[in-house]
Amino acid sequence: KSIDGQPRPDRLLASLISKSQGSGNRAAVTTFTGVIVLVRCLNVQHLFQAVNEQLATEKRKEEQNV
Repeated sequence: KSIDGQPRPDRLLASLISKSQGSGNRAAVTTFTGVIVLVRCLNVQHLFQAVNEQLATEKRKEEQNV
């Protein structure tokens, strides 16, 4: 565990994987898929943020040109 008492993500993931291995492959696949979906959602959020920042920059440039 980390200093603040919260379980560390890597340890948490390892325990999830070991638990899912104990209860069969299907659970392991489900856990793995869940992690991938979570990562993809985070990446999509970053992507939207980047796109919004880019659009805002373009808009400012247009306003300055006018």
